[in-house]
Amino acid sequence: MPLISKSGDEHLKFDIAAPSDWTFTAGDTIIGNVVRYAPIIAPDAKLSLALVGRSRIHPEMGGEYVHTCFLTYQEQKGLFRGPLHHPEGSDTPLDWPFSIQIPDKPDKALIREHSKHTSYLPLNDFSHPGHHTFPGSFYSSQKHLGEHNEGIIEYYLRARLQYIFGGDIKSKDATWPIIMRHPINRNVDLDTLRQISALRYIQSWNLTPTNEILSLRERSKKRLGILETPIFPFRVKVTYPEFIQLDSSRVMAATLEILPEKGKGEETPRVLPTLEVNSIGMVLRSQCFIRKRMKSSVLSVPKDEINERRHDLGLDRLFTSSPIALAANGNRYNTLHFGELFELNLLSTGLVSGGTLLSQSKTTIQPDFISYDIKHSNLVQWKISLTIAGEYHEVQGSGPIKLIAPM
Repeated sequence: MPLISKSGDEHLKFDIAAPSDWTFTAGDTIIGNVVRYAPIIAPDAKLSLALVGRSRIHPEMGGEYVHTCFLTYQEQKGLFRGPLHHPEGSDTPLDWPFSIQIPDKPDKALIREHSKHTSYLPLNDFSHPGHHTFPGSFYSSQKHLGEHNEGIIEYYLRARLQYIFGGDIKSKDATWPIIMRHPINRNVDLDTLRQISALRYIQSWNLTPTNEILSLRERSKKRLGILETPIFPFRVKVTYPEFIQLDSSRVMAATLEILPEKGKGEETPRVLPTLEVNSIGMVLRSQCFIRKRMKSSVLSVPKDEINERRHDLGLDRLFTSSPIALAANGNRYNTLHFGELFELNLLSTGLVSGGTLLSQSKTTIQPDFISYDIKHSNLVQWKISLTIAGEYHEVQGSGPIKLIAPM
């Protein structure tokens, strides 16, 4: 049950003044014609046009029922009313032009019909920004352990021709899907940075300094074989943008720092050991939360289903040739500005380095948004591979990241 598809034939179809892959946003006007090529003789007919925006959850808990949440429903009932005559063999179709504007925000009257038990947005507070924007066209599907969860946000035009033929009322529909862009959140600071860090240590004889650096007491212990195994405590810190606008030329301000920590006792080396960055892995985890309720009762406690997509962005592939050595500068290592070094940009199709796509994402990377029964968020996972004093070490961590819709 993916997004609604285009339908129509010679009996009724759309002719829109835009390419089929054209995208729209709130406030745009859609111009086109409803046409019929097939012959018809009807003493009375009427043609209506509807603009529909809705989300669909499939299935609800306990059945195959599809729960629909309408965002907008605008109908022009009087597009045509009267007799129809289109002779067979005519080269000129019946043609009804129209112009319909997409509203600026969801219909409040329709929103009041939603259940507060199944809404991520507060229905008693219409100041929430989610009430004032349409989410973009969206589709999420996942099968797990025999369950199939789908969340859909779709927009489309529907034309309906009704007429009397042979004493019976006949009806013919045509649909045209509208691709809506996600709204751009302009109330964020793209310079805001987020940090994740982890404290680690290495204990190895490879950290043992040379005799020239050892004190007399330490040299004596070393000769006697009672010198304690050195320990090097350090903190791994990754800094990355809290907000990233997809498909932007803005280079990602991402850095890696290895910060030596103060240890206790003689086992802590006084000279920083050699340090190499073998690779940095970056995985984007996109999570779609779908709120369901039991079909049997509108008062039942809702349940959140989560569809997750894992996007391996391929950043580690930039380290295949050789590791990057971080030189010691006094009592600390130099910072690795890997976002600037590799000219990283995040697109809807994947991560780009200097204009080259590192890994093609299997599905489109979607921005963060929240609607009534569907919300979508992202987090980033980091995997840092290091060699310190010849010892391999791996550090993993994750943190939230908010993706902003492209311009």
